[in-house]
Amino acid sequence: MFHRSVYKCDSCGHEIEVDVDCNGGGKCSSCYNGQYRFHAETYDQEFVDQERYERQQDAEYEERHRSR
Repeated sequence: MFHRSVYKCDSCGHEIEVDVDCNGGGKCSSCYNGQYRFHAETYDQEFVDQERYERQQDAEYEERHRSR
């Protein structure tokens, strides 16, 4: 299961993926001129399914306790 951040060089467009916990900014390792800027996030299907399941469980829990 993974959830990663994608950083893209503002000069040459080179992309890197790093764990969300890590800082991906800094000098581009490809062209050495640009800076990596946050571009997007990427997930695997297992992560997406787990998040959906947890939201569903939370909603069901709230519904059970709201009607009491």
